[in-house]
Amino acid sequence: YGAIPSARTQVGKFSKVYGLDVDSKKIEELKEALKKEEESANIDFVVADITKGLPFKDGEVTRIVTDPPWGGFDKTINIEKLYESMFKECARVLSKDGVMVLLVNRESIAPKMVSQFGFKVVKTYDVLVSGMKASVYKLTRLI
Repeated sequence: YGAIPSARTQVGKFSKVYGLDVDSKKIEELKEALKKEEESANIDFVVADITKGLPFKDGEVTRIVTDPPWGGFDKTINIEKLYESMFKECARVLSKDGVMVLLVNRESIAPKMVSQFGFKVVKTYDVLVSGMKASVYKLTRLI
């Protein structure tokens, strides 16, 4: 948990890295776990609910890497609504030349929603995550 922002600080140049989660307890646990890592000083952890909007201005973000819930464990999550909110907010905050990387299970509805929210698939990588078939999508904005 929290591997994405931590890994990002170890590769290439960046101006700021944010780690977001809807669960404040998870954010606190992650901060504590990463205290030992020097790179964690470069990460701002933020409690945010994508269905209620992200704390960024329009076009402010250049890269988004996300591994949203897949819907396999928590059956109370409406995955379609969650993904709609995710794409809508990511399209809003992502810069014109921005890139979004999305990790979802292979049966996900997410790829079908890509163009609906102004994105296009640049590349797809099929992977296994803990033995489950998944895909990583590199997306860019159409507009």
